[in-house]
Amino acid sequence: GHVLMEHYGDRDGDADINVGYIGSYPIAEVKRHVSAFKLGLEVFCPRCKVIMPYLLTWHSEVNEHCATKSLFEEYNIKGIAQNTDSSAPQIFINEMSTVTEPLFGIGGYSDMSLIAGEQTISGVAPRWGTAFT
Repeated sequence: GHVLMEHYGDRDGDADINVGYIGSYPIAEVKRHVSAFKLGLEVFCPRCKVIMPYLLTWHSEVNEHCATKSLFEEYNIKGIAQNTDSSAPQIFINEMSTVTEPLFGIGGYSDMSLIAGEQTISGVAPRWGTAFT
């Protein structure tokens, strides 16, 4: 949210700032993740609106890319987050980002900046070991 407000805070008046979130399945775990993301985003960016499609898969490079492209074209998203596994959303957002219109990405389940690029500013990296041993 801080990154968005830094760049878009004084622009566009009261217009919403759209942020995409690629969801896998409409299950409690995913709903909890997107709710936490939205609440955290609103702290720094009250005008941010989260738009989330469910893909009904944990990993599909093609579907994740298409969903991100659709969100970008239809809703003019300024960033993307995900709880799916491929780096396709992060790669797309890095390719669409420009100096005058920077976009951001938050990867899912690994450091996707190594593959996608510097616009991927963060990622979720759960450590399951002690929880299930």
